[in-house]
Amino acid sequence: MGAPRPSPLNALSVSVIVPVYNGAATLGDTLRSLRDSSCRPGQIIVVDDGSTDASARIAEEFGVTVLSTRGRCGPAVARGIGAEEATGTVLLFLDSDVCVHPGTPEREGTIARIVRILEERLEVDAVFGSYDTRPTAPNFVSQWKNLSHHFVHQHGAAEAQTFWAGCGAIRKDVFQQVGGFDHAYRGATIEDIELGYRLRQHGFRILLDPAILCTHAKRWTAWSTWKTDLLYRGIPWTRLILRTGIVPNDLNVSIAQRISTAVAWLMVLAFAFAAIRLPVASLMGMLLFVLILLHAWWMEPPAAGARVLRWLGPFFTVAVALGLAVLNGLTFFAVCLSLGVVLAVFFRRRPENRRSRLEDFCYSAYFGVLLAALVLDLPREPEILAAACLALLLLGLNQAYYAFFARERGVAFLMATLPFQFLYHFTNGISVLAGALITFRERRGPVLSRSLPVTPAPNPEAVDALEQRALNRHLGAD
Repeated sequence: MGAPRPSPLNALSVSVIVPVYNGAATLGDTLRSLRDSSCRPGQIIVVDDGSTDASARIAEEFGVTVLSTRGRCGPAVARGIGAEEATGTVLLFLDSDVCVHPGTPEREGTIARIVRILEERLEVDAVFGSYDTRPTAPNFVSQWKNLSHHFVHQHGAAEAQTFWAGCGAIRKDVFQQVGGFDHAYRGATIEDIELGYRLRQHGFRILLDPAILCTHAKRWTAWSTWKTDLLYRGIPWTRLILRTGIVPNDLNVSIAQRISTAVAWLMVLAFAFAAIRLPVASLMGMLLFVLILLHAWWMEPPAAGARVLRWLGPFFTVAVALGLAVLNGLTFFAVCLSLGVVLAVFFRRRPENRRSRLEDFCYSAYFGVLLAALVLDLPREPEILAAACLALLLLGLNQAYYAFFARERGVAFLMATLPFQFLYHFTNGISVLAGALITFRERRGPVLSRSLPVTPAPNPEAVDALEQRALNRHLGAD
C-alpha cells in the first residue's frame, strides 16, 4: 500500500522543477513569476542541462536550488534529477520559458489552482493546463503556434490520456511508483506524453484543467516549428502509438485531427493530378498559396536588410499571377488578387496590435469574394473540383479553430494561418508514414531497434501491485 493521501485540511507542499538548456533569455522571467506568485512553492529546483550560457548563474542569483546533469542529457533526465532532490508532496514541472500567473484577489493564480485541485480532488493524481492567449514573442509564427496550443488544450477532454510537462503537476509518490520520465528520450520530445500513457495504463487519473494558465515566451520560426512537429513530436508519438496500440481521441491525435491529415494529403494528390493536365490553373493555386504565406511574412516585425525584399516578393508574385490570370481569361480572379495586396498594405501591422472592426469587415468581405472568384473563374475539371471540395471539408472540420483565431487576432491573422495549418496537417501525414516505416524496420531487425530506445515492459507482478495501489487510493479518496 502506498503512503496515505493528505487530507484537504493539510496543505500540500509543492516542489517546482525547471529544466533549462541555454535559457538565459527567459529563465529570469520564469523564476520571477514563481517568486511573485500568491501561492509560493515550498521549493524551486533548476536543473542545468549542460548550458553554455548564463542560465546557472541566473538561477543562483534567485537563490533557488541549482543542480546539474553534468552534460547535455535532455529534459527527461534533468527532471528526474530534480525529482530526486524534491522534498514536496507535489512535483510541478515547468519549462524555463514559461511564466506562471501570479494570481490576484479576483483571479486564482496557476500554482494556487493546482494546489486547490489536488487538495480537493484526492482521486486526481496529475493535472496540467495550457498556455494563455498572450505569448510574449511578437512574430507571427510564435503567435500562431502558441495560440494553436492554447486552443487544443482548451478543447481537450478533462479526463486526459497524456501528460504535459510544460506546466504540469503530479503527486510525488505517484511519479515514483511509475518510474518517472523515461530517460531514453534524450531530447525535448514526447517524454511527458509517454509518462501520461504509463500513468493511465496503471489506473492513475490525469486532469486537464483549462483554468490553469501560463504564459509562453518561446520564439518560434517556420523552420523550428516544422522540425519540432515532425522530428520531436510527430514521429516519436507515431512510434509510441504503434508500440502501445493506444490512440487517444484527444488533443493533437483526435479523430478530427486524423481526418484533417487525410484530407490535406488528398488535396495534395488532387492538386498533383490537376498540375499534369492543367498546369496554368495549378500554378495559379500555388501562387495564391505563396501570396497568403507572404501576407503572414508582412505581419512580422521588419528584419534588418529585408525591407526591400519584403515588398518586392509579394508584388512580384502578384504580378506573375495577374499576368497568367489575364492571359487565361481569369479576370475576376486577377481583380481579387489585386484587392488582396491592397488590403494587406493598407492594414499592415504587427500581430499583437489591436485590430479594427473595419479591418475584420474588409477581410471577411474579401474572403467571400475570393471564394466566389475561385468558383466562377477556375476550370470545372474533376481534379479542381475535388481539391476545392476537400479544401471546404478541411475548413469545416476546423471551423471552431479558425473562429477562435478570428476572435483573438482578427480575420487577417486567420487568413495568414491557413497555409501554416495546412502544412501542419500535411506534416502529420509525413510523421505517420515515417514513424510507421521506422517501426517496421525495427521489428524486422534487432540492430535497428536502437535508433530510439523503448521503455522495457515492467514485471507483470509489479504492474499488478502498482495498479492495485492506484485503485486503493481512489477508493480511499471516495
